[in-house]
Amino acid sequence: MLMASVHVCREVLFLCEIINENAEGEEPHKWIKFGKLFYTYAFYSDKLVGMLIRARKYGLVDFEGEMLYQKQD
Repeated sequence: MLMASVHVCREVLFLCEIINENAEGEEPHKWIKFGKLFYTYAFYSDKLVGMLIRARKYGLVDFEGEMLYQKQD
């Protein structure tokens, strides 16, 4: 259980690094569109939405709403 918790924490922190490196704006109000984040993060993991929800739970990111969608054509 501890190893799983450590893994999740590392993945959340990695997500925050990806957001910070690819976001626009200045601290503390950097932002990134979901589509850009989806395509960038998908290279590393398929757990983006779950990690975003965890990061928000820990107070590391903020976004409106409960549903996150990737635009579909």
